[in-house]
Order: sequence, then structure tokens, then C-alpha cells
Amino acid sequence: MATGKAFNQTEMKRHNRYAVLSALRDKGPFSRICLTRMLGLDGTTITSLVRELIDEGLVISIGYEQTKGRPKQLLQLNGISREAVGIDVSPNHVLGVAVDLTGNVKATKKLTLQNSTSQKVILNKIRQVGQALLKEIPPGQRLGVGLAHHGVVNAHSGEVLQAAHLLHWKGVKLHEYISNAFAVPYSTDDTSRCKARAEFHFGAARNINNFLFIELSVGIGAVVFTDGRPQRGSSNSAGELGHCVVIKSGPQCWCGMRGCLETVASIHAIEKKYDSLTRSKHTTAYSEIARLTREGNSAAIDIITEAGRYVGMAISSLVNVLNPGNVVLCGELLEAGEVIRAAIIESMRDHTIRTSYEAMQIVEGKLGSDSAAIGAATMLLDRVFGSD
Repeated sequence: MATGKAFNQTEMKRHNRYAVLSALRDKGPFSRICLTRMLGLDGTTITSLVRELIDEGLVISIGYEQTKGRPKQLLQLNGISREAVGIDVSPNHVLGVAVDLTGNVKATKKLTLQNSTSQKVILNKIRQVGQALLKEIPPGQRLGVGLAHHGVVNAHSGEVLQAAHLLHWKGVKLHEYISNAFAVPYSTDDTSRCKARAEFHFGAARNINNFLFIELSVGIGAVVFTDGRPQRGSSNSAGELGHCVVIKSGPQCWCGMRGCLETVASIHAIEKKYDSLTRSKHTTAYSEIARLTREGNSAAIDIITEAGRYVGMAISSLVNVLNPGNVVLCGELLEAGEVIRAAIIESMRDHTIRTSYEAMQIVEGKLGSDSAAIGAATMLLDRVFGSD
């Protein structure tokens, strides 16, 4: 049985190892002397840790620093030494990526879905995508599979409890399925939190530990990032911004309430309103409405502006409560360009406490349509740095 002292030494070594890797990831390259000073560790400890990390292929030498005196060897995280697979399950597709430690996407595979796609077919496509990408990674470099899922999932059982926009997704036992399908380490989280993770590590919120992330798409979600971690809530469903009521006694929402933000500002809601206003006999895709908005179509502009105002109003409620310094916006709704951005920001300005609004920076996500899959992979990448 391990003694308390031995346990503490093991934990300390693990902590120091994570500190070295994180420093090289975030700000490297560094010499051993720089790491010693930065991390407050003695030279012997750094030398021992670096030797182990080089042996494992996680750290490499990239030459020498040209300074006065004896040249100092520069060390760098070996980004290509480990990779993880991230899979995004959305109402439209199963998208998978293989991502290395520095966030570079090394391979991609995508299969289409429809709202009516059967559960069996969805699961089969997840398996196809994951297995194809795992084959692209040498066995010794595989960290595992992360899944960005649609809907609300029980954090303990892994069962999908609600899935409004993918009819046959409800009832899937994710943990059981993923572990059986791939036989590698795995992790799951919802798409909004995965997208926020990706932006935190590799995008618009890089190294910003506290921010508010807003996803504007088929669904509308929010993620509160605190001390570098997304908040989940007591039942794993924190961030359902789309179900904030913005119109009293408004349209019926799938959640059972009326007047939710998603009933007036989600992609489907905008498509429905545009078709009703223009008396279209077929569903006009949001991408077309966004294009018309950018080109100055008055009907499209009016609908997009109204949706943006409701979005800004809902975000303002969170800002007034949380007082975040940074807000990151992402999602297909932003394809409507300056019209929707201006409507959101104007509404936020009108409904937010002045001091909170003036202290806040509002930016757009940088990673685009791959962000959920990249964020899913990041859950496995984080384990290398002790931050899973």
C-alpha cells in the first residue's frame, strides 16, 4: 500500500509534468533555465521531467537560443505526437476530425443526416466516421474519441433525454455506445460547450479564462466559461438561452413553454416567418435568406433585424447577471452579416447596464463549422495537460 508521502510525491510529479507541458503549449518554446524560473522548480526536477517527456515524444528540441555565454537548448511541445478524434452530431450531419495537440486538423470525414434519420443509421454513421479517422492515427498516438452531441443528456447515465431537432436521437445511451464502438478513451458533451472549448483553446477566446459564449443556429445556446471551464448546472443543462421567454404568450415552443427565444430567432423560426411573409410555397433555406439580407432585400432585413433584437435582449439578461468581460458569438445566424450583428449589439446596448456594456468586448468565433468537432477532440487533448 502506498504511503501518504509516496502518494504526495507522485501527485507532485504529475502536477509538475502538466505545468511543463502547459507552459510549452501556451507560450513556448523555452529553455530548461526559462522553465525553471517560470515554474519555480529546481533544475534537477526540470531536467528529469524534460528527459521523460522527450522519451515519450511529447517534447522536442528545436535548436539553441543565441544568447551570451553557453547556448541554451530550446524545447517545444511536439504537437504531432498525439491526436484525438472529435465527432459532431448535428441535425444535418455527422462530422469528424482528427486533431493534434496544437489544434491542427489532420483529417476530416463527414456524412449527412436528416431530421428523420433513424437511430440505427445515426449510430452507424458515427461509427463509420470515428473508425475511419482512428485509422488515420498511429495506435501509439491515439488519445481517444470525443463526441459533441445534440440535445440534453443525463450526465451520469449518458442517455439522451431531449433532442428537439433530431427526432430519433432521444433515448440513445451515449456512454455505452461510444465505449463499445471504439474501445478507446472517450468523452462527450453538448455542441455549444464543445464549440466554446474550441474557441477557448484555439480561437477567439484563446487563453481568456472567463467569457460568455453564444451559439446562434438551429438551436440557441449559451456557455458560461469560468476559470477555464464550462459551467454545466445541477442537471447538466446549463445554457439553454433559447428557452428564455422573450414574448409573453408568444408562439408555442417544443419545450412546452410559449414565447421562447428559439420560436422567434432560431434558423427554423426565421425560415418559417420569411415563407409566411413572402407567401412562399416551399421552405426557403436560411442561407438564401442570409444572402438576400446582405443584398438589401427589405423583407429579409426586417425579419433578421427583429430576430437580432430578440437575441440581444436575451443575451443582455445574462450580461446583467454575470458581468462578463468578453462575449463570443458564433453560428449560422451570423451569415446574415452586418444587419444581424448591428441588431444584436444595438439591442444589447439598449438592455444592458451601462457599466457592464462598456466593460465588455464582443467578438465572433474564428473556427467556423468545424468548431464543435474540434472542441470534442479537445476534451481528450486536455488530458495530456491535466485539465480534462
